[in-house]
Amino acid sequence: MTQEFRLIIPAKVYSNWSGGWAAGSINAHYFHYLKNHKVFWYQHFSKKGFGVLKREIKRNWDFLRFNLGKKTGKAFISDIGYFYKTGTGNVTWQYKLEKIIEQNEIAPNELQYIPSFRKIYYDDPIGHDGYWFLLSEMKKLREPIKCLYGNEFSFLRKNGPVPITGSHLRRNCFTSKFPAIDKEDLIEPKLEELGDLHLKEWIIKGFKSSKERFHESNLQDAILVELLRKGYVFSKEGVVTEKESDEKGRYDFLVRKKGIYYAIETKLLDDPNAPEQLEEYITKIIKRGEIQKDKIKGVIICGRASSETREKAEKKEFKVLEYKININIPSIIENL
Repeated sequence: MTQEFRLIIPAKVYSNWSGGWAAGSINAHYFHYLKNHKVFWYQHFSKKGFGVLKREIKRNWDFLRFNLGKKTGKAFISDIGYFYKTGTGNVTWQYKLEKIIEQNEIAPNELQYIPSFRKIYYDDPIGHDGYWFLLSEMKKLREPIKCLYGNEFSFLRKNGPVPITGSHLRRNCFTSKFPAIDKEDLIEPKLEELGDLHLKEWIIKGFKSSKERFHESNLQDAILVELLRKGYVFSKEGVVTEKESDEKGRYDFLVRKKGIYYAIETKLLDDPNAPEQLEEYITKIIKRGEIQKDKIKGVIICGRASSETREKAEKKEFKVLEYKININIPSIIENL
């Protein structure tokens, strides 16, 4: 009997990934997919999930990855895969798996599918020995599937709570046991709903430990949703440095709308050093000749802004905005 394996990509929003927080954001990749109809996800992985067939899979790996969905031999890799959201125990997204390729196999016309925050893996492949997964047809599961961590990443259930003993699945990306997903169980996610669900998950589940608390990267993921909903184009997130010997700095967002760029610095609460940080990043971007001085503006988004922060920002002509988290129950009187 031919055994089917499905690719499950573990995703976690984390500020220190190469390429920044967006490298682990499903939302960020989804927005790139909306614009280009396909998106590359870069991933290291082991072949533990293949279990007893691991040796055969390793021997026939090139054949399997070039023939997705083709039922032949003892095993095949499905062209349907999923995202596992680490820290929550949920499988939350489905996608069509177009390709599993090494970097030297990416065609010139496929470079458009690499998001800007993943370019660091492409431009500096030293130490990055994973594969590029080309995804399309990204859809959200109406109800998340709970996942139990296991050595072969094969313990998945569609209903009921399942305990989880690890926050990351140690690169185990393939599973041979996965419940059937009907078309009715999939939805085309709306931008405003992505932001709303993202914050709810972290408010409800994110304060159990210091590792799981609300981080700047979670705020950035939510802000990204709102910026794109308002029509801003996500330009890039990454390192700004003139030479290799320079101390590296990282801006959180560079977005544009109608020919104007906005460099955005985010802080969970207040940071009087934020205006200086943002000014340094903008100066380096201008020096590299990427954007003209009159085409870029600075914005600081924080949870609380002191008078010192506001005064410093005002002198540099930067805007300061405070984000808000509230509970909004629409039309409550009409629905009672």
